[in-house]
Amino acid sequence: MKELTEFWVEGARDAEKMWQSHEDKHRAQILTALSCVPPFKSVYEIGCGAGPNLRRIIHARPGVIVGGSEPNESLAAWASEHLGVPIEREQMPWLPVSTWDVTISCYAMAYVDAEIVKVILRNVRSRNFIILEPTAGVTPFGNPELYQSHDKALPFYVHDYATLAESAGWRTLWRWPLYPHHMGLNVVLTLERT
Repeated sequence: MKELTEFWVEGARDAEKMWQSHEDKHRAQILTALSCVPPFKSVYEIGCGAGPNLRRIIHARPGVIVGGSEPNESLAAWASEHLGVPIEREQMPWLPVSTWDVTISCYAMAYVDAEIVKVILRNVRSRNFIILEPTAGVTPFGNPELYQSHDKALPFYVHDYATLAESAGWRTLWRWPLYPHHMGLNVVLTLERT
């Protein structure tokens, strides 16, 4: 659904507020997931926004190389300036040509339909993929579909990431629920390329 991604691409966002959210509890789940994968030297985040997840990773794992993509110009500029790395301005399903050890998606694939998620899962070149997204079949969501939550201004997609990932050649290393969920983020999925 094109208008879901357009919401993020167009208009100004509060980059500083997003940047300052680096210590939000749900972001610690990404660090936990990173501790569940083999040693790595680089991390790439799809839809990194102003960079709060990458900021937290750099702080927790000095020396790890980070990168990301963010289609919103103001968020990408903020992340690039504050992280000191180039942030690519491409929209999903675009992915970088170079290989990163780990790719992350945190509330990014929720704004694209299942067909785009399938393309992303097929094309990620990383050895590991960490997904923290609103996931079907886990409280508070049922079937994969488009949801509208009372605490989010924008509708979002809920996908069955484990099944989609398996069909794209990924093996689940770890999977755990977030309870209570955070704005719909309800599952962490740590994948390994088969």
